[in-house]
Amino acid sequence: VRRRSGEVRVAVAEGTVDVSRTDAAGAAVRLHRGEALTARGGSASEVRAVEPTDIAAWRSGRLVYDNAELRDVVADANRYARSQIVIADVQLTGLRVTTSFRASQVEGMIETLQAALPLVAERQPNGDIVLRARQ
Repeated sequence: VRRRSGEVRVAVAEGTVDVSRTDAAGAAVRLHRGEALTARGGSASEVRAVEPTDIAAWRSGRLVYDNAELRDVVADANRYARSQIVIADVQLTGLRVTTSFRASQVEGMIETLQAALPLVAERQPNGDIVLRARQ
């Protein structure tokens, strides 16, 4: 279960899980191994397939994202990076990202983001990395 940015994501690595709203509105959705759903603003997305080994990849030092918002990728990377990554332009926060990287390879992830998205990474004297929209 992951809760952030106004959404809750439930993914099942093994077994089954029933997902329902806390106010009991609507029927519960049963998820099985390799299935996930995301709820935003009280409504849930369709059940989709996920790779069970990717669900808790962080336990082995790997961060895996499938159509995640850049703000969430950066928030996780900041937990592992020596310096902080800052998104300077608000229009970048919602960019969708599908990527996988080792928590120890945040620098490589930044290079990949620059190549794949309309942004540039500026290294600051204090070591922080500022992401700005590419002009």
